[in-house]
Amino acid sequence: FQEDKVLRKTLILDPGWAIHAICKVLLNPNLNARGGEADIALLKRIWNFSQYQDMRNPLLRLMFNLELCWERKAEGTYIVPLLLPQRMPGISQLQNTPFSQMIQLRYRYRSYFMPESILTRLMIRMNDYIYGKMYWRSGVLFQIGDAVVEVAMNAIDQEIRVRIAGESQRDALAHIRGQLKSLHDAYDPEGPDELIPCQCRLCEEQVNPHFYSYRLLKEY
Repeated sequence: FQEDKVLRKTLILDPGWAIHAICKVLLNPNLNARGGEADIALLKRIWNFSQYQDMRNPLLRLMFNLELCWERKAEGTYIVPLLLPQRMPGISQLQNTPFSQMIQLRYRYRSYFMPESILTRLMIRMNDYIYGKMYWRSGVLFQIGDAVVEVAMNAIDQEIRVRIAGESQRDALAHIRGQLKSLHDAYDPEGPDELIPCQCRLCEEQVNPHFYSYRLLKEY
């Protein structure tokens, strides 16, 4: 991590020591009870041994670079997405947003191997775009330009489902597709199967329309 101003000056001789320090955060019951939201005071209590006193900042920077957390700078808190609540936050937060409209663009990604870390790393990489506090263990809402984007993972179907409402939907989708491709290439260079909804009149009126493989459609 030579690009990180803190880590480039830090020498960790024992990787196991750093892994143990990070696991103390990820397995901390207080952090889990707080839905993955930590502040400096809590991190100090977790890393309260003398061996960590001068290494708290490097350890935190290491977690950033390993894409295990992001910082909400306005509140001085740190979010660990692996410990987020299972349920989506209150739907009332969506009032007066483009999601109150009916017209939405939909897209899906399906793969034989779809680890949950793809979604959590997407949250971290795009945390500046997150809409308010609309994030949970299996999903997140982004504000990209005039569009609001919901990205949710269905672990059973090995799918990531994307819904977009508002203006500039195609630009927002292009942004999400680029980020997902970058993340998924590390696991599967061939990439996931992208699915697009059927545009027939019947499907347009359905909550769950039929989806076609984009890869297959390109062959015709």
